[in-house]
Amino acid sequence: MKGFTIIELLVVLGITAMLSAIALGYTGVAQNQITLSVESAKIAETILRAKNLAIATYSTAPGICGYGVSIDVPDNEYSIFAYDPAGGGPCPSVASTTLTGLSTANEQPYSQSTWKVRPGTGVRLVQGNGDGLGAVLFYPPAPATLLSLTGDAFLPPGSAVPLNVHLSTVDGSASTTITVSPAGQVTF
Repeated sequence: MKGFTIIELLVVLGITAMLSAIALGYTGVAQNQITLSVESAKIAETILRAKNLAIATYSTAPGICGYGVSIDVPDNEYSIFAYDPAGGGPCPSVASTTLTGLSTANEQPYSQSTWKVRPGTGVRLVQGNGDGLGAVLFYPPAPATLLSLTGDAFLPPGSAVPLNVHLSTVDGSASTTITVSPAGQVTF
């Protein structure tokens, strides 16, 4: 009689199970890397959206002096905010000392959908090595780009230090960086 023996069938099933386990493992890693790429594109788009808002709403949004993005690594979230100086007075100049500090009282949510956004499942914000972006504020009309390491004290306008948003998969298998230059250029 022609046919397969039980040993041959068990060997084929064992090899099939092993290949399936490997394929599922690679699928999880690939899915994490895809999620990481998508999330880095979303954060870069969020930063560029704040820049576009600063330009588009210049002199049309009373009390709003600029728009920015804050990055909260410990809470693993990021937000678009409107910069509204306390007291609702006129917008200070970029060179003004009032822009050297930004209290959270001056950060107003742009919208609920862009406030305290968490990265996708499997991705987290991570601390940089002294180059992590805490906040970026776009101050029209040019707009001037103000960068902050901490989110509450900005580097001097025109500073030549680009800052980065660091992202990683939760398991640490992959990471990426989004860079914001002092000229407002975003690369990822």
